[in-house]
Amino acid sequence: MNDTSNLEKTAQYERENKAGTEPSHIIRWLLLLPCSALGAWLAWILVNLFTFFSLARESGFSRLFFNTAGHTIMGFVFVFIGVMLAPSHRKKTAYVLAALAFIFSGMVFEKGGRAMWDGTCMFAGVLIGILILRKKSLLNDASTQE
Repeated sequence: MNDTSNLEKTAQYERENKAGTEPSHIIRWLLLLPCSALGAWLAWILVNLFTFFSLARESGFSRLFFNTAGHTIMGFVFVFIGVMLAPSHRKKTAYVLAALAFIFSGMVFEKGGRAMWDGTCMFAGVLIGILILRKKSLLNDASTQE
């Protein structure tokens, strides 16, 4: 029994130290931020197209829906894609992406009412994404899920 536990500890140690050194892991780390940003932008465009073709373009509800849903989904997709691409340290990656989303959402740099609302909705999407990923246990490191 002692030999089995030592073998398990050795295998776990090798998995943890090997993670991040393979070429595929390096490529995934390099593509993480650009893919997250691109995915978030594409999600925003899809919501924009949906709003453009399905709701009255000049109505107040249409604008409210677009600003709220578009930026919330944008924040969610930003974190979700980043966490799913991360080969390891998924929880830390989620928190770093949340901080980046907060900085770039406009809440820090602009003090306008619409920018504050858009930034708040985007950050709400980020938090929803983190909560869903945590609930589904997807914030665990990929090396421990084998």
